[in-house]
Amino acid sequence: MSRLEDAGIAYWLFGGWAVDFYAGSVTRRHDDVDIAVWLEDVSRAAELLTRDGWRHAPDDDEDGGTGYERDGVR
Repeated sequence: MSRLEDAGIAYWLFGGWAVDFYAGSVTRRHDDVDIAVWLEDVSRAAELLTRDGWRHAPDDDEDGGTGYERDGVR
């Protein structure tokens, strides 16, 4: 996440990991990390991910979000 911070892109953790951080312990296995950025920063965040080797991998049923993959990690 330091890349986003270094680029001045505000972001928020949400989803399962956010729940675990709030709970103070890992409650289950996680397959991904969910982050949110302001709409105006989406293209800059996408550029950073791509530059770091992540490939845009959208799902057919996306609704307000998208996915990226690298080395078998989504």
